[in-house]
Amino acid sequence: MKKILCSSLLLTLLVFSAVSGNHSVPPILMGGLLPSSEAGERVITLTGDGATFRGSGIAVNGSEILLTEAAEYVITGKLDNGRIVVDTGNSSEKISVTLAGAEITCLDGPAIYVEQAEKLRLYMAEGTENIVTSGTEALLATFDDSRSAAAIYAEDDLDIKGPGKLIVNGFLNNGITCKDDIDLDGGTVVITSANNGIKGSESVEVNDGTITITAGNDGLKATSTKIGKGYVEINGGSITVYCEGNGISAASDFVLTGGNTELFTNKQPIVKVGGTVMASGGAVYTNGELLAFD
Repeated sequence: MKKILCSSLLLTLLVFSAVSGNHSVPPILMGGLLPSSEAGERVITLTGDGATFRGSGIAVNGSEILLTEAAEYVITGKLDNGRIVVDTGNSSEKISVTLAGAEITCLDGPAIYVEQAEKLRLYMAEGTENIVTSGTEALLATFDDSRSAAAIYAEDDLDIKGPGKLIVNGFLNNGITCKDDIDLDGGTVVITSANNGIKGSESVEVNDGTITITAGNDGLKATSTKIGKGYVEINGGSITVYCEGNGISAASDFVLTGGNTELFTNKQPIVKVGGTVMASGGAVYTNGELLAFD
């Protein structure tokens, strides 16, 4: 029965490809590498100035693609100047978006904007490179705080994982901004930003993955003053930060239990905390020197 269902799904995708502008079936779909077969039922193919799609919970208005149901989606193709907007309303279910060879650019705002969702799980499909960009590279030399958009901007929780690659270009402001909790749980993530690399208001937590940040201000940053929030936590992974500000900035605590972190900056302090440093494992190097926590 499982084999029949998989064959049926592949046939459906081939038919969809034939009737939606001759876009070929993404190799990631044909390779059977999606998190689940259900994701193949909601496929979005970006077409430069718009998109074609199959499945419910998707609306296309010019170059803006709106996802409205807490389900699994797959996005492939290229969007030259538009955005993906996630708004599942008051649903308590999580939404999953698999980037399977997607390039999304928004010249004047976030390329991926989570307006409302319980949590967005952003997944980079195996063997794919995905690029999310806000603004243009020329804006890096003329940065000012009035440009508030991040390339990926989430009003709610955000979880990023691999095993693929994600390139984030925050030429307008931050690379990734999350107003709640952001977790990085795998994959290869490369961020270039005019301001902060990753800014999670409530928390930033790294559990796995290879992360490289080049930032005009802070590298990893959490800002909330709520009790129990505003912390940066590193439990695993490999992190390299080149920045003009603090390598790590936490309004409350910095928790280190694992991973290997390298911070390169002339800003002091390199690790800035408003609370306590709790180190029980892992290593942090600052400008090539092992940082010892008292």
